[in-house]
Amino acid sequence: MTTKKYNKSEVQVCGECTGEGKVWKQTEPARHGSSDYEIGHYINCPTCTGSGMVKVTRNITITIMPHLSKINQQ
Repeated sequence: MTTKKYNKSEVQVCGECTGEGKVWKQTEPARHGSSDYEIGHYINCPTCTGSGMVKVTRNITITIMPHLSKINQQ
């Protein structure tokens, strides 16, 4: 059995705010008959806390084991 572990970190653009650092928070629904009028305000993105960038870390473990079904059949 062979086990390999990889840890990879990288900085990426935030997927929640697409790098803007802020997101629109709607506080009231659009008024009847006016679909483009919304009441709300911009807030700091909760995912990146306003920076527009996030650090993504992947922990990968690969386990390689022999497949014994053909050996057992002989």
